[in-house]
Amino acid sequence: MPEKTIQKSVVAVMDVGVTCALGRTWTKVLNAMKSGQSGLAYVEIDGDPTATGRVHAVLPSRWENGIELDRGVALALDSIAQLKPLPALDARRCGVFWGVGIAGAYWLESSYAMYCLSGGDAKTSPWTVPMIMPNAAAALIAKKFGF
Repeated sequence: MPEKTIQKSVVAVMDVGVTCALGRTWTKVLNAMKSGQSGLAYVEIDGDPTATGRVHAVLPSRWENGIELDRGVALALDSIAQLKPLPALDARRCGVFWGVGIAGAYWLESSYAMYCLSGGDAKTSPWTVPMIMPNAAAALIAKKFGF
């Protein structure tokens, strides 16, 4: 059996952006965490408190090229908007890695609330699947940078 060759890759972290309930800079976020602050705030839907709470963060925009974005994707795009300009890079050798535990939670929650408040008469939006795709943020970031 032939030996497998392992090719080593070079990875460079050029910059880091952050957008979350504790702030929009690393300094603010780290100081908030060190002081034990929480970014969660419970909200009500039709008079009932939510079970898990909701992270609040100010977003400059939830729209990209005329399309309403899921809140998580809007947070991702706000984070990369904070980055310093990248040097000239060979787009064929670049990629985007964006880790996500669940995608489209805000969209799903809003759709579910609309459905419940309408007594079951509301129809599912045709944007539901694109809005909950886990790769939506990575795809938009890659597109923005031309990777």
